[in-house]
Amino acid sequence: NKDIQIIHAIKNKKQKNKYNIKKIHPLSAKIVNSQLENIKKINQTRLNNSKKLIDLLKKQRNASIPTLNTYSKNVFTRFPIRVLKRKKRSSIVNKLIKQGIDVEKPYYSLNKILMNYSNVPNSINLARSLITIPNHACLSCNDISLIGKKTLSILQSSE
Repeated sequence: NKDIQIIHAIKNKKQKNKYNIKKIHPLSAKIVNSQLENIKKINQTRLNNSKKLIDLLKKQRNASIPTLNTYSKNVFTRFPIRVLKRKKRSSIVNKLIKQGIDVEKPYYSLNKILMNYSNVPNSINLARSLITIPNHACLSCNDISLIGKKTLSILQSSE
């Protein structure tokens, strides 16, 4: 990930316990400094959240969920779910929203661009079948369990 490489490059140039950031506004530098100190913890929390969601959702048959690669860490900021019956995606999204789960349909604007300028039906079909649920580092283990269980229930009820 290019952003992480840049962050590590900045982090490696310490100057009196501060990171050497000369080309950005001082306020931005302070924000970057505070985030750098927490990046490993944030990424580990996201990875743990992903593992929990995978464990909770792996038994359902209505959607495809990602698997974790053993050679790299998938630190999803949003956890992707591919709804196998595309016609049920809107219904699933509406039910999740009613349960208080922040769900998104990713790549909406990309779909419009692809349809107007390219003939890429596989990409369009994939994008139209995806939803994402929260996976950010501020969510507690209990929050992730609740999101996963509600999502599982809704996916199973839409069979």
